Amino acid sequence: MADSILEKRECVDQKVRRALEFIERQPDLFRMQGSVQKSWRRYQGQRTGPYFRLSFRQEGRQRSIYLGAKSDDIVLLRRVLHELQNETRMARTVARSRKETRQALRRARAELNENLQSIGLFMKGGEVRGWKSSVLGTSTNRDGESSP
Repeated sequence: MADSILEKRECVDQKVRRALEFIERQPDLFRMQGSVQKSWRRYQGQRTGPYFRLSFRQEGRQRSIYLGAKSDDIVLLRRVLHELQNETRMARTVARSRKETRQALRRARAELNENLQSIGLFMKGGEVRGWKSSVLGTSTNRDGESSP
């Protein structure tokens, strides 16, 4: 009887296994977010830890599942989360690259338009316009006459 009272019923292995099962039951929740956090505690003036927890948001609230101090199983849990979130991470990287590319293109077009305006031309969509009224648009032929 005394042994059952002192026995730890929720050992760390079971907590990590339960966290993995929770992730498997709700993969959509963890595709976009969730991480394993490491923290330390103070007990009688001594620093103890590290202790691990799975942090995520559910229904707008911060949630966490305590995982314990055993770091061997945490590697597996982090790997599972990383694989689940890989597609989202790649999509975010592509979106960021596209945004930076569009910004660079906008800057390049603005610079081109400034250079064209200095010689009397301008951009309209993807075309260079203003050739007829530009200094470059008129040239002289052999007879000394201007021609477009």
